[in-house]
Amino acid sequence: MEEKSKDKEGAKIGKSQAVMLGTFFLVMLFVSAFSCYSCSYESPLTPLDEEEARFVLTRLVATSWALDTTEGEATLPELYNLVITDLVFDEELSADGTLKVSLKVKNKVPVLGTVLQGGDGNITLSLNKADTVVLLSWSSSKDGKTEIITLRGGESKAQCYYLKQ
Repeated sequence: MEEKSKDKEGAKIGKSQAVMLGTFFLVMLFVSAFSCYSCSYESPLTPLDEEEARFVLTRLVATSWALDTTEGEATLPELYNLVITDLVFDEELSADGTLKVSLKVKNKVPVLGTVLQGGDGNITLSLNKADTVVLLSWSSSKDGKTEIITLRGGESKAQCYYLKQ
């Protein structure tokens, strides 16, 4: 009999314990809700000088890239929310330093675009001389085995990642 009464007393939670548990759960909720804030922060693209931009553009010549779909099929409002599955760059840079690109769109006809270095130093992608601004950046892994193109909407800041094929 005494054993049962001890179990019941041990199972009860006092006010101080309830306050401590409540505080713990609130702290955990706060941490889980805001811990990935830094994950979603994207640093601004740093403008490239002429030599760096030329290097990136020459790296893109005669290459093809596929959309990274690990987080789903990303779209950019600046590109009319089209799912651009592949990027295929032209065989050579034009005399004015621009590079033509074919954007393969899911379930649609490919769209032609132009990649060039803007006046602000950023590399931009434009469709048919449209006013939409899509910034393009190129990067590679430390071991050099993986190359990535990031398209970032100028207004929306949304991003799409493409892996070199």
